Amino acid sequence: MKLEIHQLDRHLAGLKIASPSRHRQLVASLVEDGQQSPATVVPAEQEGRYVLVDGHARVRALEELGRDHVEVLVWPLSTSEALVLCHKASRRRPTALEDGWLLVELVDDAGWSRAELCLRFERSSSWVSRRLGLVTALPASVQQAVRRGQVSPQAAMKSLLPLARANVAACEALVANLGGEHLSVRDADKLHAAWRQADGEGRERIVTRPRLCLDAIGETSSSPADNEPVLSDARVLARLSTRIEGRLLRAGVIGALDSLARARLTSDVRTAAATLDRVTGHLHAEREPHARPRDADRDPSIAS
Repeated sequence: MKLEIHQLDRHLAGLKIASPSRHRQLVASLVEDGQQSPATVVPAEQEGRYVLVDGHARVRALEELGRDHVEVLVWPLSTSEALVLCHKASRRRPTALEDGWLLVELVDDAGWSRAELCLRFERSSSWVSRRLGLVTALPASVQQAVRRGQVSPQAAMKSLLPLARANVAACEALVANLGGEHLSVRDADKLHAAWRQADGEGRERIVTRPRLCLDAIGETSSSPADNEPVLSDARVLARLSTRIEGRLLRAGVIGALDSLARARLTSDVRTAAATLDRVTGHLHAEREPHARPRDADRDPSIAS
């Protein structure tokens, strides 16, 4: 069934997190292939209007392309029942925040009790309480930043939520002072860690100029995630060296090498050993930048 977009009641759009990357992909797909999946709607109280339950991203993409109509599937259900069914059938696992927003919607607008939420979602009372508590603890302005894709839900959960519990005003100020820039999980973690370690004046600088703070942190240190590739490569190298040694020590292996294979192996091992010597030198130089020169390099006139 086709509906004109202006017939849709879209007040439930805030239950989902927008994704700029998914939006671009969806627009490109609509241009190339047209609308492949219908949006889900239920009849509204006003005749001729329908509540959009699922497919908000598709409708936004169609609007961006200047389309006036959308293919829909009309469910003969109440809005609350349709929301629960779409939530359970979603191919993309909802975030904890999206769970919380849906629960709040069902409590506030449909009047469902916590016991009914547990029954309908087949979840424990603690699951329901945690998600409702999450929405209560996180400032509304921060939740809006998550909805529009400026702050990742993981960053909000991991770093902004504990910051809000410690100081709501600081949390709101930090997000407001990002100036619309995206806040990644890693950057949010850095800012929260810096805020916890700073004094009162330092905390004020962090929340009023978060991007400057991140630039300063980036100049002085690297995160564990930045170091992980080189650490992983070093582990692989150590394992390979042990494996090569084990294979060479097997009975008859070295003796079976012809002169060409022996020369190639010797050359490769020497190259690897020379590179590792340089790496070891870099590590010592970083650890002891002001180390005294070796005895062999000292002035011979200086008696020991």
